[in-house]
Amino acid sequence: MSNRMRKKARIDETDNAATVVDNNTMSVDNNNNKEEEEEEGEEGEDSNKAEDKEHEEKLRKGQLTINRVAADVSSVRTQLQQLQATVESPNVADRKGLQREVERLQHASLGYTEMLMRDLLALDEVTGADELRPLRKTTVKEVQSLLDDVDGLRGRLADIHKSVLADLKEEEEKEKQRKEAEAEEEEAKQKQKEEEEDAAAAADDDDEPVEEDLDEESVDSVDWSTLKLDPEFHIAQSADAYTLTSYLPHLNEDDVSIELASDSELRVSGVVLPSREQAAQLWHTASMMKQRDARFASASVTDLALRGAAKRFGRFSSRFALPSDAIADDISGNLRRGYLRVRIPRRRVAPRYAPAFPQRQFRPPGLFW
Repeated sequence: MSNRMRKKARIDETDNAATVVDNNTMSVDNNNNKEEEEEEGEEGEDSNKAEDKEHEEKLRKGQLTINRVAADVSSVRTQLQQLQATVESPNVADRKGLQREVERLQHASLGYTEMLMRDLLALDEVTGADELRPLRKTTVKEVQSLLDDVDGLRGRLADIHKSVLADLKEEEEKEKQRKEAEAEEEEAKQKQKEEEEDAAAAADDDDEPVEEDLDEESVDSVDWSTLKLDPEFHIAQSADAYTLTSYLPHLNEDDVSIELASDSELRVSGVVLPSREQAAQLWHTASMMKQRDARFASASVTDLALRGAAKRFGRFSSRFALPSDAIADDISGNLRRGYLRVRIPRRRVAPRYAPAFPQRQFRPPGLFW
């Protein structure tokens, strides 16, 4: 075989070997691609399964949240109806009890508001579940509607609570005035008792009856109204009226006058006269003083009797400037057990304003201001 033929045979063998290598390489590449495609398919299936599982979990949690909120709404609605019924007809016997009941209802309604606000926040977190969107929207509307009802009830309770506190304050003021009046009445009784005891002691100084020593003509000639009486008026105020009170134990109802001196000034006037027995006792005491005490020998019995009647009998006239909120047309007065009381109604004013004038400025006789 020639050299050329041997060279060609080697070249052919080399080409065949290269072809076999190329075929093997292509086979390996195909196998690798197939394995990669299978792995990608498996990864896609795993991803879809994970997404499906996450969606199902969101759906489950969202359904639980909506169901819980719906239960809260049902419970609050029932309790709210009970609260409204209690507000309409509270089962309490006094204002203090009503105050405690209203405060209890206010606390309960505040708790409902906080619960419903938490439910709204929980519903906002229900996301990623399109199937629950209509149910979630409906539940949100129910919660908001119930919140409006609770807010309305809370506003009404606030108004009732404010009214109850105002009534309690007025009742406390009236009770305070009642106790003050009782104390004044007791003090006046004690004072009257002391005066009667002094008069009885003076009568005991003479062994003869008072009537035998009387000069009735002289007694009747005494003008007790010439004395000037200056009664002290105690002035109090409440939410609806001002009250003037003075203790005049010997005053008769027919001898007192309550009238408007002008559109802005009130005049309370009258005369306190002794009874026939009191006048006789004053005259007798004056006679005994003139006879037994040299200091009064030159004084007339009439002057001494008038001196003894000072600060108990006589004519008085006190003027009071009316506050701007006084209702002058409805002023009234009464005399009971020696107490003269004048009531001056006042217009209602907003609680935020200060009283028309402080109590410490009431120094009768004189002006309100």
